[in-house]
Amino acid sequence: MKGNRKLKFNFIILDRNIENKFMKFLKKNGYDKYFLFYAKGSANSALLEYLGIGESEKEVIVIPSNESDAIKLFDIISNSEYIKQVIAFRSPIKGISSKKSLDYFLKEVVSDE
Repeated sequence: MKGNRKLKFNFIILDRNIENKFMKFLKKNGYDKYFLFYAKGSANSALLEYLGIGESEKEVIVIPSNESDAIKLFDIISNSEYIKQVIAFRSPIKGISSKKSLDYFLKEVVSDE
């Protein structure tokens, strides 16, 4: 991952029923290093129910990246069939309080630069 070294966590939440297709989509676009967590339920929200992403089995994908790759990832998702099927947001990595945890998460990101 070349470019700006401001590191981010990119979070993507999706229903498990599109997991395989979305993972292939990520890999095709060069995003093959990520953390995957299974989840269930959601916040109580009429908007989530309207969007069809209320309580169900979910996946949370966390992709560490530099800022330019984070922007590229969101552009790719925004221009794909998944724009209405996932919730995506990013956060600075600096919020991690443990150096050991931060080193673990950044191992792959920094080694690519």
